[in-house]
Amino acid sequence: MCEKINWRRRRGRLLQKVARIERRSGDATILRITFEHGRRAAAASASATDSAATGRGRGGRAIGEALQPRFRTIQVCLKDLPVPSGATFACGKLTTAGSEGEPMPDVRRRELIALLGGAVASWSLAARAQQRRYRIGHLAIAAPTDTPPPPPANWNAFVQGLREAGYLEGQNIEFEHRSAHDQPELFPKLASELAELQVDVIFARGTWALAAAKNATRMIPITGIDLEIDPVDAGLVASIARPGGNITGMFLDLSELSGKHLQLLKEIIPRTSRVAVLGDPDINAPQLRELARVARSLPLETHAVELKSATNLDRAFDAAKNWRADALIVLSNPLTLAYRTRIGELAVKTGLPTIYLYRAHADAGGLISYGPDLPDMFRRCGGYVARILSGSRPADLPIERPARFEMVVNLRAAKALGITIPETILVRADEVIE
Repeated sequence: MCEKINWRRRRGRLLQKVARIERRSGDATILRITFEHGRRAAAASASATDSAATGRGRGGRAIGEALQPRFRTIQVCLKDLPVPSGATFACGKLTTAGSEGEPMPDVRRRELIALLGGAVASWSLAARAQQRRYRIGHLAIAAPTDTPPPPPANWNAFVQGLREAGYLEGQNIEFEHRSAHDQPELFPKLASELAELQVDVIFARGTWALAAAKNATRMIPITGIDLEIDPVDAGLVASIARPGGNITGMFLDLSELSGKHLQLLKEIIPRTSRVAVLGDPDINAPQLRELARVARSLPLETHAVELKSATNLDRAFDAAKNWRADALIVLSNPLTLAYRTRIGELAVKTGLPTIYLYRAHADAGGLISYGPDLPDMFRRCGGYVARILSGSRPADLPIERPARFEMVVNLRAAKALGITIPETILVRADEVIE
């Protein structure tokens, strides 16, 4: 309902004025004022930017011509309006500074429009200040609130994606972080907590987080990032083009990249014949199958070394050495990324040239990485979350694949392992760590 102002005129007749601001995307703000004077009524419309100066509306229409907008109207808060000199606003009435009940000087129609036009900026600022603050649930193996926090590159990129769409922490969004602290068994409980909080959207990172979020809610939208599974085969979505349900995001079936890793190891160390593969058989099954297939064509032997928790890292490397592996492939999963520094140290200690998916491994001391630009993927996930907050349905947002891939070579690690990286690899690398 619009608030009405009772305004006394010199002739003592009652003039009721109802003001609204009408807004349409891409257009200037329109003032639409309805004057009620006895049984007669007229409509006046003008652009907020030119009505006060020219008295003419959009498209050259003179004040007094009725416009027929087909868009939603938004009520002006009349208490924010500037009032004529010597007048005050209280209890919905304008009165002069004189004695109570003294008649108000006559205000012309054009003056009233100019008066209301000055309120547009105040209304815009007030609307921004009062806009809804959305809550984004963050479900991950590690979170920025952990002590110590994980390296910030990926999370900062996600926040950047939100910022690019106009969503800023502390202004119109806030985060509910739920970290498993490198304990995947905690994910079901953490996902249930976010569902009970009824956050507006969940950002789930990795296979375990996605599965837990999917089981916790069918209503809250979920944006996921997962490089280990095919979302269709895993039953997370109906199809890549139209996911259906409440899940969408960035996914990559790593089968082809796993084969590329084998070929790179063979190029770096031609004598390689036995390659150990570090991963979780439950998560990395597609990559393990593809590696076995590609190995037969090279020819190479592969051997899976199981990693289900951080406590068996040392035993996993011992198993690889006992199998007499010439090199090692570290498959993508949340644990291998979280413990990348320790994995790099063990690779050098056991003398195993190792290839990884993420450049974060090479930055942490690993020999070589080849895979998608992870910060770029996180930035695009931020864009996905922003689209959902703006009204898009996950069911209608197609699954996206990584668009950028990079190779990083760490020559310090190569020196520690006593190997020389071929020039054919170095010239193709996006970055070489000297």
